[in-house]
Amino acid sequence: MTSLEVLIEPYKEWVMNDASLVNDVSELVHKNANDEYTLEEIKNKLTSIIENKVEVIETEIVVVEEKVAYAPMIDTGRFEGMKRGDRERAMTLLRMIEGIIKNNAQGITKTGILKSMRKDNSHWRKEIGKLLNYLLIDGLIQLNGRNYYPMNIVVKSRERKIHRNIYELLSESSLTLTELYKKTGTNGGKSRELVKSALRDLQNEGYILFENRRWRWS
Repeated sequence: MTSLEVLIEPYKEWVMNDASLVNDVSELVHKNANDEYTLEEIKNKLTSIIENKVEVIETEIVVVEEKVAYAPMIDTGRFEGMKRGDRERAMTLLRMIEGIIKNNAQGITKTGILKSMRKDNSHWRKEIGKLLNYLLIDGLIQLNGRNYYPMNIVVKSRERKIHRNIYELLSESSLTLTELYKKTGTNGGKSRELVKSALRDLQNEGYILFENRRWRWS
């Protein structure tokens, strides 16, 4: 059984930076958890994380662009039932926001996005915030601290979390690659590549070994 902390880890920064994401993230984690935890348990855990949030001084972040084997798609199902004009407007805004973030590989804040769109006011801040949440959930962008990044960017501070997570998991027992994917809550694509990259780093540094199709402490 995967711990709730491990399942939530990839999304903690989302809710810590935007509490309105609690419901969306809870449903996403619940889906990934395969009914191991109830929706209420997940919501309570996320709410606790927000309430006990500690402000930290942000360190310098180094980002690295990488090639990805697939490109996530916007889930258009959430717009079913909308009028055609409203649906087309939402899709246009989503592509515009994604384009701005792609052109800012070093990261851009919500305010920066709003200023780029010339929509920096209270009305648009709420609407653009909702659209950013959609892009996060669909995997087209990522959030680190207060900055949004393209999906093909590896943010080093986030990568270190994966290294630590894997190292701690292997301290308990040896694991196959598939078991590591499950326990770290990675679902495919870029996330799995981060796990493979972290394993290579830990192996090259002499912390872990790969024997008989299993990873273990050295």
